[in-house]
Amino acid sequence: MCSLIRNVLKHLLKKLNNEFNSNFLSEDFKNLVLIYCEVVTCLDNMDEEWSLLAFVTVLNGMLGLFWCCYIVTFYSVTNPADYSNLLCFAITFLGLKLLILFSASTTNELLAKIKIGFRCITYRISTPHLEIRRRLKEYLTRETRLTLWKIYVMDMPFVITSFGALLTYGMLLGTLGKTS
Repeated sequence: MCSLIRNVLKHLLKKLNNEFNSNFLSEDFKNLVLIYCEVVTCLDNMDEEWSLLAFVTVLNGMLGLFWCCYIVTFYSVTNPADYSNLLCFAITFLGLKLLILFSASTTNELLAKIKIGFRCITYRISTPHLEIRRRLKEYLTRETRLTLWKIYVMDMPFVITSFGALLTYGMLLGTLGKTS
């Protein structure tokens, strides 16, 4: 779903750049505003319906990845079948986590770019089109982003931070109770 919305947002961004390059707003501008409003509504609905599921999936992926890597690192796995099973599970958990985080973060970043573009172009809307301007400002004031259960907005730094947390907790738990 995020890839479909990203494709619509990329098309919208391309059309918005064309509007910036022209001296006057085209007749197609009203359609761009309506498409933007529909995309924002769709993203609000996605976040409302799927943010809990995304949170549970990312949390499950982090826990699974942590325990698979912890077992491989700190316990001696002698059986090649056990090692390959743990490796497959770790890759699966990593894939699930990255699939959700990368997809949602790139969608959020693209939406932020378009929002900035529409904010800049709002001042070029003439007086006869005040209804379009009013509607656009209404949607620009909304905070629309894909989140993890309304706790954290998904962005690229979160991907790196989550790996750092896994590494830190792994080292702490692995060295717990060991003397040097």
